[in-house]
Amino acid sequence: MQQFRIEENPGTGEFALFSNPIGSDMLSKYVKKLETSDLHSVSFTGGEPLLQTDFLKEVSELLVSDGYMLFLETNGSLPHCAPKVADLFEYCCCDIKDESAGAASDWSALVEKEFQTIQIFMDAKKKTFAKVVVTSETKSENIEWYALELAKIGCPLCIQIVTPFGEVKEKPTIKQLFQFTEIASKYIDKNNVSLSIQAHKVIGIL
Repeated sequence: MQQFRIEENPGTGEFALFSNPIGSDMLSKYVKKLETSDLHSVSFTGGEPLLQTDFLKEVSELLVSDGYMLFLETNGSLPHCAPKVADLFEYCCCDIKDESAGAASDWSALVEKEFQTIQIFMDAKKKTFAKVVVTSETKSENIEWYALELAKIGCPLCIQIVTPFGEVKEKPTIKQLFQFTEIASKYIDKNNVSLSIQAHKVIGIL
């Protein structure tokens, strides 16, 4: 049986181990225990939350009833699952898997599914943005495609530099990053194009 860990006190790096599966009531209880005064929202991230849509819906309903705002981070590959929970989330970050990630044999079909997922959350009037992780192998023409499609539905784009941990592809050059943001801003309002890093990995949180 797989185990998971829960931090015992926020920011201490001290964890307790538990066995799966976990009940929604227990998970809700630990969210309340770890709440701090600066809590913005409760984030569900990966793995992929939409792979367990029924459990996600159950937990989300409990947290919303307790007054929490919810943030979903999804890889966007399961658009048929998104409508089941879209109304429960205030925020959604949906991946666009770049071709250089090698995430699927039919990469363009995956991206089309991600656009569908983004559309679902946009239609539900949620604060939604797309995120693409870029590497030294990211092609400018692909950034142009993402930006063109996102502009049609009014969705912001966050360009995230690949995290330099483990066996990952080389990060893009400064010149490439300038090209990516400039290309994206030809289609998406410049106020809705941002550049980011995977901050929690870089500074060593969780």
